[in-house]
Amino acid sequence: MTSTSRRILAVTLLLTALLAARAQARKKDDPPPPSGCRWQTIEVLGAHLAVPDGWQYRDVSEGPLLSYEVRPAGAGLEKAKSLYRLEVRRGLKKADVVPRAREFVEKARATATDAPPIDEREAGPMTLFACAVTYAPEPPGTVSLSSALSATANRDTGTLYMVRLDIPSDEVKLVSPLADKLFQNIRLNDAF
Repeated sequence: MTSTSRRILAVTLLLTALLAARAQARKKDDPPPPSGCRWQTIEVLGAHLAVPDGWQYRDVSEGPLLSYEVRPAGAGLEKAKSLYRLEVRRGLKKADVVPRAREFVEKARATATDAPPIDEREAGPMTLFACAVTYAPEPPGTVSLSSALSATANRDTGTLYMVRLDIPSDEVKLVSPLADKLFQNIRLNDAF
């Protein structure tokens, strides 16, 4: 991934993180979804994702871990390996939720070949950590992987939201424009 692509991914991550930290739930009278997307409601969280038209959304929750995936699908994306994943842990100790959010991003950075500093923001009861990283090809000779990461901790409710968007370098041009819409338009409700 070029340095320009990394900067764009980092800016996208930051914008997404700021939008998520504002903790606004969508209402019926809110504007329509971004062009080329549909709203996917996650009622148990009071959250909404802007899922690109034709992309596949799945609730893959197990036990207490709430987990949601979005994968590229449609013409030209039949073999795409990119993955957007939102994981939510609720009922954590309020004193632990912020350190756990930071730890999520730090762990992902630890094995990256390119990992800029973590961006940290606060908005109301939410603390957000964000970073975009690149991993070396694994196994050698394959393509590298870029990941946009964010973790938002709600200090009032003990809820941790972890978002990871993985895009192989050979899919960046094809997947990023739509993935950016998904990543930039998550809406969280700070009451959950």
